[in-house]
Amino acid sequence: MDDKEKSFLCTLHVSRGNAFASIGFQKAVMVDTPPKGAGGSMSTNYLHYVNHETAKNLHCSSYEKNQPVLLYFRHVNDGQYKVYSRSENFHFGEQLFINNDAITTSNSPAEVNLFSFKKNGTRINIHETAGNQISAELVCKDGGIELRDVKKINEHKTNFTAQIVTKGGDGPIGDITIRIVEREVDWLK
Repeated sequence: MDDKEKSFLCTLHVSRGNAFASIGFQKAVMVDTPPKGAGGSMSTNYLHYVNHETAKNLHCSSYEKNQPVLLYFRHVNDGQYKVYSRSENFHFGEQLFINNDAITTSNSPAEVNLFSFKKNGTRINIHETAGNQISAELVCKDGGIELRDVKKINEHKTNFTAQIVTKGGDGPIGDITIRIVEREVDWLK
């Protein structure tokens, strides 16, 4: 079986309490005017609006209008992957790598960082896992990924935004949801 048969496109998502956040290159921020495309009327208790700004590092957000990044997991060996952005507006073609403890992107990172998935402490191979929605832990050389600087930036009780890091956060996230978009995807040329 070659790398293509073990590689895939997906989006990643985090659950925290009752909120479901998408992982991508956008961070949620508070703004005083409605973001472009925000329609309808707002409650008088809702004094500010939430918008998303493009970021170089991975973040997650459960607020509306957040766009998950489409990621290409290129199988390297034994369930380990190089990860690339395949989202046109978010660092297309750039590889994810660890810079200190932040997960960021580069066209030519100083070092190659491999990512893998674990279930109950054991590495799993996504190509051997049935279904297009899989729950597993995303891990790297530092261990499981973590949330840092978790914020609730408006009065909504469950929504949140945070940076995704490899260490120095609030502790491992644990299982995330992997939504497979396509399997057996060829390498970016």
